[in-house]
Amino acid sequence: ARIRQFSSLFPNGRYIDAYGLTESCSGDTLMRPGWELRKIGSVGPALAHVQIRICDDHGQALPAGSDGEICLRGPKITKGYWRDPQRTAAAFHGDWFRTGDVGQYRLCGVPRRERITLRSESDSLRGAQTFVIADSESVRAADIELRTARLDSPDALPALLELVVTAPGGAPLGDVVLDVTSGTFSKRIRTSDKGLALIANVPPGLVTVRTRRVGFLAGELALLARPGRNTVPIHLAVNLPPQLDTVRIMGSRRVSGRLDEFETRRLRHEASASITAADIAKRNPVSTWQMLTTVPAVTVAERMGVVVAQSSRGRLPSLMGPMAPCPYNIMVDGVSMQSLVGDDGQPHIDLKLLPAPSDVHGIEVFGGPSSIPLKFGGTGNNKWCGLIAIWTKDGR
Repeated sequence: ARIRQFSSLFPNGRYIDAYGLTESCSGDTLMRPGWELRKIGSVGPALAHVQIRICDDHGQALPAGSDGEICLRGPKITKGYWRDPQRTAAAFHGDWFRTGDVGQYRLCGVPRRERITLRSESDSLRGAQTFVIADSESVRAADIELRTARLDSPDALPALLELVVTAPGGAPLGDVVLDVTSGTFSKRIRTSDKGLALIANVPPGLVTVRTRRVGFLAGELALLARPGRNTVPIHLAVNLPPQLDTVRIMGSRRVSGRLDEFETRRLRHEASASITAADIAKRNPVSTWQMLTTVPAVTVAERMGVVVAQSSRGRLPSLMGPMAPCPYNIMVDGVSMQSLVGDDGQPHIDLKLLPAPSDVHGIEVFGGPSSIPLKFGGTGNNKWCGLIAIWTKDGR
């Protein structure tokens, strides 16, 4: 209520929610402009060069919506406490700094649940305290466990797929046989004369759609179904397999289909290697770059404190000698990361700055310049010897 009152009294002012600590030079998150009233209770996304992970007591990453300790990593985070090795050791999970604060993160678009965030250990918050958790409601610390019971996860809601199939030129295509599978879920349906097919109660997650119709080549697509309605355009061609449109419509929102494109390329084995979120969860690495150590085309090395990815096949002329390992370009959600010139005169990207493993949906490795898709800048030049594409769960 006070935030809304502030906005009404000072219409030209801006109420800013942020989060930071002395140990991180402060300024670790900042609410986006215009989102203050829509996201009351949130401190906004992480700023540049700061990674945030919600961890359990053992330093393992927790999923979205889970309460845990806020841990930070990045070049501006302290490396330890002055002449206090015991406190320094207790303040880290590996290279993740333990803030002592409890919090949670959630993906954009998930319905908001009222929650409370407390400092788990602080001299200033000992004893019974009152914390505002809603516009006109407050509770004592002793009541928190009762009042903040976890609600059912929104991911438990089923998905509704609306498949729209068209022929060359955009005309609706009826009588197309669609086989839809997702885990143990399986459904066969035909499109109507208007080219439409509705499939209800689909489990959210990876869905495979196979198409068959006389006069058209059989095709296979992979897409990510979200809870609620998902409208998926599918275009068939007489002499080409079907291709998934790059945009999915969810209600009145248009969402990029980058993750769908990743799943389709993985299904077609277009990359030299593909790593899924399930692969990451099974191995449970501390850092995302550790997943690359199992890829034959990639050599992971450390240079002057920077972890870099190099080709295990190609080499380039070097300023320090005749030949040097050829580096990989690193792309996160379609955007290349900033590179630094190494001691060999070649550009390198620090793999320690990659998103946390729990935030990654998939990884693609394109070994060699000629294998890089044109849409990702594949030109065959000699600056990079391949591409590593990271796709985050929040980068839809």
